[in-house]
Amino acid sequence: MLTDICQVIQRNLDHFESTRNGLVLDCMDEHIIDVLPESFTAFTTSRSVYQKAQSGGRMTFGVLPEVDAKPDTVLVIMPKSKPELRFQLAWIRANVQPGGNVYLVGAKKEGIASGAKLLDELGGQPTKIDVARHCQLWQVEALDPVDSFYPGDWETTWSFSLPGAGDIKVCSLPGVFSHSSLDKGTACLLETLEPFFDDLVKRRKPLKGEWLDFACGAGVIAAYLLKRFPELTVTCVDNSAVAIHCAKRTFEMNGLSARFIVSDGLAEVSGRYHGIVTNPPFHSGVKTDYSVTESFIADISLHLKRKGQLFMVANSFLRYPQMIREVFPAYKRLAADNRFAVHYAQMSG
Repeated sequence: MLTDICQVIQRNLDHFESTRNGLVLDCMDEHIIDVLPESFTAFTTSRSVYQKAQSGGRMTFGVLPEVDAKPDTVLVIMPKSKPELRFQLAWIRANVQPGGNVYLVGAKKEGIASGAKLLDELGGQPTKIDVARHCQLWQVEALDPVDSFYPGDWETTWSFSLPGAGDIKVCSLPGVFSHSSLDKGTACLLETLEPFFDDLVKRRKPLKGEWLDFACGAGVIAAYLLKRFPELTVTCVDNSAVAIHCAKRTFEMNGLSARFIVSDGLAEVSGRYHGIVTNPPFHSGVKTDYSVTESFIADISLHLKRKGQLFMVANSFLRYPQMIREVFPAYKRLAADNRFAVHYAQMSG
């Protein structure tokens, strides 16, 4: 069954049939490219979407598209935030053919109406092409090109401080989780870990060995771990190429080093770790999606050493404690309020 967005695109194929060099940006549905003419390729920042795509080489993956020739048509899938859309439109201004067609498609609940208001940044007059399946399709001509696009111009840097780790600088780009500030879930996790780690240090049992930050985003948790315990070996993993790019920049700014992996869940993670720390996702775009975290919990035992530890923060209402108990012999909740809970678990010795 095609998604609503795919169906809207399919209803309007006459707008895309004359395209000579088309690009879909940033594709979060592997089926979209199959609906469009062969003259289109799709770009995604999502490792999972890229691996699911059965598009005969028509899907590419990375931080930003790499184009040999400027596309004459770009179809933008409405992202989850307007700053991310502005970031994409800025790239388009520098890379689409002058006078090229730019389309924006998305669901009403994903903010397509407000997103369409940004299309005039391309210089043309936006036109609503279709309204169907609770979605809208818009078109605008790219009449105001620029010579270049520098992603560094869109970086946001911010910092936070905790007594045990000192000041930590963070680099982020639009679209990365908790862009421009520390999210409340991660703050809850780190504030809970501070006294827990203080006690370990007092008992001369600091964290040791190899640790994994799952769904690392901009690398906040991993950077905190290394600032707190510099002897650790840390690996950062995320499904998003942009997130991993930002995590690398965060580590550079703090003079830290780590291993970085772009992976669909734990699929490309090998070996076992002494511990895993995570603020896992439960959204795909604006949609609720528990599958990533549920798969993570189910597979986690394959990636932990004997007595390996898990620290995880999640919304309090989620049913993760029961799932964690099914995997770990030892479990306890370190903290909880009406919004978040911090879970701790340990493998057997």
